[in-house]
Amino acid sequence: MQLFQFLLLLLVLLFSFLSQATMTNNPSQSFRASFPPGTPPPNPIEISSRYDKTTGQQIILWRDIQRVFENAKYVRNGSLVVSFLADENFQEILPERISHHPGVILEVVVADHAQRNESAVPLGADDAAEDAKECPSMPDLESLSIADIDPRQGVVDDTPAEIAHPTEEVKGSTTTARGEENLKANLFEAVLKMRVYMQDPQTNFLEGGPLRALSTLAYSSSRDFQRMAATMFAGKAVQGGGYVGPDVLKPIVGCLLRSEFTDVHEPALYALAKITYEDERNVLLAVGLGALERLARLVQSPDVDVHWIASSCIAQITVYDDNRLKAARSGAIVPLMRLAKSSDPRAQKNAVWALANLTGSDESMQELVKAGGMPVLVRLLSSSNSVVQECCTIALKNLTAESVNRNILLQTAPGLVRTLVGLLDSIEKIQTKAACVLANMARDETYRLEIARLRALPPLLRMSRSDSELQILSSVACLTILADYPSNDSFIVQSGFLELLIALLTKKSEKVQHITMMALHALIQREENRKAIFKAGLVERICNVALDVCAESQAGMAVCINVLAEDDGLRPKLLQLGVLDVLLRLSCSPHEEVKLMSMGAIRNLHLDIQDSERFIQVWSAPTDGLQGFYTRLLQSGDRQYEFLALFTLCELLRGGNIRLRQLIASSTTISTAIKKLIQKCTIFLFLQSQGQIDEIDETNDITGRNLMMLTMAKFIVDMLDL
Repeated sequence: MQLFQFLLLLLVLLFSFLSQATMTNNPSQSFRASFPPGTPPPNPIEISSRYDKTTGQQIILWRDIQRVFENAKYVRNGSLVVSFLADENFQEILPERISHHPGVILEVVVADHAQRNESAVPLGADDAAEDAKECPSMPDLESLSIADIDPRQGVVDDTPAEIAHPTEEVKGSTTTARGEENLKANLFEAVLKMRVYMQDPQTNFLEGGPLRALSTLAYSSSRDFQRMAATMFAGKAVQGGGYVGPDVLKPIVGCLLRSEFTDVHEPALYALAKITYEDERNVLLAVGLGALERLARLVQSPDVDVHWIASSCIAQITVYDDNRLKAARSGAIVPLMRLAKSSDPRAQKNAVWALANLTGSDESMQELVKAGGMPVLVRLLSSSNSVVQECCTIALKNLTAESVNRNILLQTAPGLVRTLVGLLDSIEKIQTKAACVLANMARDETYRLEIARLRALPPLLRMSRSDSELQILSSVACLTILADYPSNDSFIVQSGFLELLIALLTKKSEKVQHITMMALHALIQREENRKAIFKAGLVERICNVALDVCAESQAGMAVCINVLAEDDGLRPKLLQLGVLDVLLRLSCSPHEEVKLMSMGAIRNLHLDIQDSERFIQVWSAPTDGLQGFYTRLLQSGDRQYEFLALFTLCELLRGGNIRLRQLIASSTTISTAIKKLIQKCTIFLFLQSQGQIDEIDETNDITGRNLMMLTMAKFIVDMLDL
């Protein structure tokens, strides 16, 4: 037994010696905080440099400097600002770093935290015009580095990891009397094997024997061995490296994150963060092993490095919808809210990101609202950190989609609209999401008035003229809802918005075309806008682009023509511009909605015909012209289509044009179809009078419709002398 303890102690000392040897090869860099002129300089502080394999030189990481000098802004050597190292394309190397300056005391310039503008965690673009709930995209975990974790046991490198194979789970971090001797023997064997494995740089520690040895150290009761295991897991795990399996995650989640030794938590969290990065299989496995409950506790750690990595893990896990409610019920919401209000910008960003994710599904959103999360998000809209602002706007976009949440905000956040209007002058990502929040809020009349009163319309109009698709989508969506109020409507129309919308119809983006048609459709419903819309050139633009846009936009264009054709003064002008040509083509569309909307517009163009010449010009073309249009409807067997054909033919004949009458009479397909309809309607009415046919639906007067169709058909026959 004494020999065993001696050998074990010898190995621990050996590992400690090796790690110390790696640390002493790196020279230190002297720093001191900036100081006002005329005051004595502060004492310098030494920070160890690191060897950068990429540049082949000693460097100091920017985050190492920030840990020592709170609110560090930049570093200078005398009057010269020390730049971050960059690659051959002049892109800053991440994580940010500066070169080592031997024998020089570098000065760190610090600024008030409230004035800092942290670099943004990259967030993915989203469809800003849609109401679908969104979540911020994942941050780049290169901002985490295993070099930040003091390797007290063992030497860590960045050997790529592979897929793990099953190992036997060992219970807890304490031993039992029954297995104490076996555990000591296993631990001794694991230490010996680790010494061999670490000498081979090609060793994969996430599978087979190396993983079993590493897991044995993790489940030991030794602080040093647990720390060594956590550090090895963190160093060997590969960000986005694929599925690792339960045998890698069990010792991390089941033991190391639950360790009584607090300095084990940071490297274990870092390992979890790398393993769960953009891999849903690893995320689901970690959640199943109880990771969320443990993370909810670690978010409350007084150690800043622990709680910010823990909040990052929660944010990554809650990207996936299935995990949001679990996270909300794990007890994480209140600690995340507390962390979101902290002075640590890293922790604040991750906490707000996680809270924003929780608004991405209904149930977790409700839990967040019940916990009092909305006031926190509203308050942080005024943050100086653009990433925090963006996450808050995403969260509020999701929250304000629900009327109950808008009512709560109306009572509890009186300055919210003013803050959001101010954000319309921010960077693009924040502008677009702020506009989406305002669009949601504008659904309520009270907010609609306040948004206009606080002069949101000018910046929204400016955004709608941008070249950015996201800005166009979000601003046009918001302006469309705001235009539903008369005073806003007139301002929007007089500000050149109509001309802008019409110009946007030429955009190749289907999303832009669709949102533009929605806006025009909303504006055209007001009778006083129709002449202005016509004058702005909408009809000419529709004639030019209607055949080249998506089906949804085609249907919207047909609806606009349909509404304009209701105006007696505009109807002749529409015919002169050639809309019949376009509508006849659209009536042959395979999309039912496009077909119906086009037929409706054609029907309105037949009302009170004063000039029949345009109808004569399109009798046989384009496609098969009006003749084919009537024939298809009469032969369709659909009562709605048959009725439409008879109605439009009657209107055409009432115009009194002899040439049109001759064209209709010469069409055998039309005359034959009309005679068949007369026969069908007559038989139906006879059978119905004999009680052999009942009304299928009391709300649908089938008998009355058949009578009308029979009357119109006989009128056509009489007019044509058939």
